[in-house]
Amino acid sequence: MTESLLNEAATHVEAEQCGSTGIPNFVYGHGRLDIKAAYDLATATVELSATTINQRSGEIKVNVIAPAALKWRVAKRAEWLTLSGNSDFTGSATFTLRVAENTAAAARSGVIQIAGRSFTLTQAGSEPFAVSGRVFDGNGVPQPHVRIAFMREDGLEGEPPDVTTDAQGRWSQTGFTPGPVYRVIASRGRESFAPSAYTVSAPVTALNFIEVNRRIILPFFR
Repeated sequence: MTESLLNEAATHVEAEQCGSTGIPNFVYGHGRLDIKAAYDLATATVELSATTINQRSGEIKVNVIAPAALKWRVAKRAEWLTLSGNSDFTGSATFTLRVAENTAAAARSGVIQIAGRSFTLTQAGSEPFAVSGRVFDGNGVPQPHVRIAFMREDGLEGEPPDVTTDAQGRWSQTGFTPGPVYRVIASRGRESFAPSAYTVSAPVTALNFIEVNRRIILPFFR
């Protein structure tokens, strides 16, 4: 990330020497280093409302908190992502990324650079997708025999069957139809897990749960 921030903060200098033009070039690279701007970029924060998107078209809200005089930009590398408005900003800003519908069978990924930081966005395709994760206790010990259940948020039927974690706390399931939002819940006896549930509408490989409470029922003697 350090190189990316330095390149983003550099004052661009064009050159025609050594047979190169534009930015970057053989003479000045990305330009003259601006350490103050690079430091300000490093202190900025970038928040995206989502990085996984279902097959349908939609929007991703982006919020950037940055020093008032800091200049930064948005550079997208996927044709199916559209930026609302200008790509050059100064200081804090909020903007919207529009996501086109994915009509292909396979999922797709695209990279977008915001204020010197790169984010990979994944959108589901029309074919069923899979999700997976692991379950641990509070000490990081894998938890077997935990039931992972799935249900559609719209209340309709058609969710994949439940699965159970293996000896290493791993679980996975496929057959999720793009479009609906699914709720994923972990349970085992009277134990509680965090988070209480996940919601997914695209492929995810790190839906991890942590056991947070194990109830022990003691016998009562009179």
